[in-house]
Amino acid sequence: MPAAFFSTAPAPSSHVPTVGITFDGHGGWLVALPGHDERVSCPTLEDARLFASHRAARRGLCELVVHDAYHRVISREVVGVQPDAGSRER
Repeated sequence: MPAAFFSTAPAPSSHVPTVGITFDGHGGWLVALPGHDERVSCPTLEDARLFASHRAARRGLCELVVHDAYHRVISREVVGVQPDAGSRER
């Protein structure tokens, strides 16, 4: 397979849950959340990104991966905040 089909974005350094966004073939976008069998349908890519980002923020650190109609990775980013084990409230 040509190299253009593979994402050049670096993978996160440690394993984080993945939130996937895929084109549904009918003009909408589907969001797949970790631990859920059903996908959430959104009318636009922007709506799907916002929904996924808000859900990811609740879970902490997540990888957000967007696939096009041919299942190629078109965007990959790590969203959310990684809990800091060494921080203490004063």
